Amino acid sequence: MQIERGIGRQATVPRDRRTLGQTNTLLERGVDLERLRGDRLRKVQAEMRAREVGALLLTDPINIRYVTGVSVMPLWSATNLAHYVLVPAEGSPVVFEYSRAKFRAEEFFSDVRNAHYWQARFAEGMAGERSGE
Repeated sequence: MQIERGIGRQATVPRDRRTLGQTNTLLERGVDLERLRGDRLRKVQAEMRAREVGALLLTDPINIRYVTGVSVMPLWSATNLAHYVLVPAEGSPVVFEYSRAKFRAEEFFSDVRNAHYWQARFAEGMAGERSGE
């Protein structure tokens, strides 16, 4: 590649074939999401065993995403109990997911079930009935 500098002067810019693009993004290793998901789950389960916690029921979308890597409608589910995860101290989590979004969790986990949810502001009188589902 030649760059013109002034009249009649040219400087040669070396081509570094290891550099592709301005930010080297084509050479950077991507994030191994499967490994990341597994490592996070193992870390949480190791801490659970160290503290003698048999299981965790996660309802916060941020905690669910950290442990499982699954994030479905985070803004809506932050105010509506539409998905939750039961994490045992050993083994695979049980994911309870909004029925139309189960396919997102089924990609990573084998035990994905329908989440039974309701919005308390509209159906608080039905809590007893719904809790038996």
